[in-house]
Amino acid sequence: MNAGPVLLEAVELSVRFGGVAALSDVSFTVEEGEVVGLIGPNGAGKTTCIDALSGFQPLHGGHVRFAGEDLDLLAPHQRARKGFVRTFQSLDLFDDLTVRENLVVAVDTPTWRSTITDALWPKRHRHDGVDETIDLVGLGPIADRRPAELSNGERHRVSLGRALVSKPRLVLLDEPAAGLDPTESAELGRLLRSLPGRGVSILLVDHDMALVMEICDRLHVLDFGCLIASGAPAEVRADPAVVTAYLGTQPEPARADGTGPAESGEQA
Repeated sequence: MNAGPVLLEAVELSVRFGGVAALSDVSFTVEEGEVVGLIGPNGAGKTTCIDALSGFQPLHGGHVRFAGEDLDLLAPHQRARKGFVRTFQSLDLFDDLTVRENLVVAVDTPTWRSTITDALWPKRHRHDGVDETIDLVGLGPIADRRPAELSNGERHRVSLGRALVSKPRLVLLDEPAAGLDPTESAELGRLLRSLPGRGVSILLVDHDMALVMEICDRLHVLDFGCLIASGAPAEVRADPAVVTAYLGTQPEPARADGTGPAESGEQA
């Protein structure tokens, strides 16, 4: 890993829904050039955290900093213009547009001034980066098809392409491997692992532990809205608090000869 300075900093994030604390004082970082995983069991607060970081969920406490700048007062589209984008579990593709047109929509960031100007004096737009992204994500053969005609794996690639086409510095990926078969997941992993070399850092939320453990430099683990562990994948996988969160129990101690769990009264 050739990580650089801190790019994203979550500082004591707190989110409540009524009397329920969805996030409680969650702090972590993503450094430039990293692929970082945000994991935890169902209901741990992962998507709420992504929503809060990207501006779709108001914070009840804490701060979000990106490249040293406080983003707390910025709307989601303003954060995106700074190079901080996300994907959604639902994919949210435009089914009446082609794959290429879905990427064109994502690369355009019109202002009120440009909208009025284009309405009065229509002009042909150059969409720099669309063809490059289509090639990067492997969308060439399906670029002129509509999302409704695509497989689940292809739709996921379109969603990722829409996030990448604006050349962001950081992408927050919410369940990009959901529903993918092992081959598709492996292909996705290779693509994601290549992105830091293109200047794109990643915060990844996913339940595909094989994918997460394979491609992530560091992991942060949530449980019941609290951060319970952070570190390299091997360290996190062996953390008793993480094992308890996922399995609901502590791992049984091994026998002295290493052959299995110790029996009652047997020294571990």
